[in-house]
Amino acid sequence: MKPTEYKMGGATFYIYIMPPLVAMRVLGELQKTLAPILGSMAKEVTANSDKQIDGLEVIGAALGEALKAMPSHLDGERLEILCKTLLNPDYIGVSTDGLKAPIKLTEAVIDEVFMGRPFDILVLMYKVFEVNFLDFSRLSSVPIGVQNALGELKKTLTANVPQNLSE
Repeated sequence: MKPTEYKMGGATFYIYIMPPLVAMRVLGELQKTLAPILGSMAKEVTANSDKQIDGLEVIGAALGEALKAMPSHLDGERLEILCKTLLNPDYIGVSTDGLKAPIKLTEAVIDEVFMGRPFDILVLMYKVFEVNFLDFSRLSSVPIGVQNALGELKKTLTANVPQNLSE
């Protein structure tokens, strides 16, 4: 399968879809961290169910709860584990000059490409997540109505993620 090309700064990243069992392991690692954070947001939204869900008051309160929950579930060590899990060099290549063939995104290459730009790593991690887990068009056992709802969720998520934090 052809990789998804993603340009960031002067680099082009080539993101390959992970094999199913690798993707399941990655998803398991992600859910250990994200489920409690998202749960705190959902709890806050439920507590404010009498208000307009997309209103600033509810969104602000839900984000506030997520930010309060984040430190206990996402410390530096856990973030590094998630980074290494998502940015597996077997499934991501990078070309920094556009002419040479892509090279694997090893830890040394990450250091070179992202020096002084650690937040751009988060954007790339999200892009890898999007390529591997948010393409609902490939689902074959999920009813089309659910696929459409998931597609709308993807639009909401991707609309709110910056494409390149360093520019």
